[in-house]
Amino acid sequence: MPIGILPKRLIVLMTLVGATTGMSNISAQEDQRAQDRACAALGAAHVERAKTEWGRDYTNREVRTLYSAALESCVHIEIVIVGVDVQIRDLSRSVLRDGGNLNVLLDCSADGANSVILTAVRARFGRVFNVPYREWLDDGFGGPPATLMTPDRPYTQADCEKLLEKWLSILIG
Repeated sequence: MPIGILPKRLIVLMTLVGATTGMSNISAQEDQRAQDRACAALGAAHVERAKTEWGRDYTNREVRTLYSAALESCVHIEIVIVGVDVQIRDLSRSVLRDGGNLNVLLDCSADGANSVILTAVRARFGRVFNVPYREWLDDGFGGPPATLMTPDRPYTQADCEKLLEKWLSILIG
């Protein structure tokens, strides 16, 4: 992975976190701080659960948890520093309300990507657990999700970066 990618991702993520706090009135700022605290608590709980239940090692992961006003959700972002893996998760179950896809909005790795189609999920009020994947997931580029079809070639970190940028534009609103 090129050295220049890591700082760019950190800047984008830090900008996203900062972008959610630029409110004009005190009440809105207090609400934002409460949302940020709740999301931080959910993020910390998720990391601890991932460490203990799944044995996930966070030495090689950048992690950010934030409130997305666009989704009205606590969003948890994990990016591996070395390798190919990006995940965005809906921690507050505001988008994926029934636990469909383990609340993962984007899962991108060398094996391809599973990206939630927000319009399809919203049309089902976030309840997609028993809905076929092809109806609410794609590869982030309009093709079938990796869950249903392995891509012709392994995804690179650059492929996952494109999807991350797409999702960040949605999260920022």
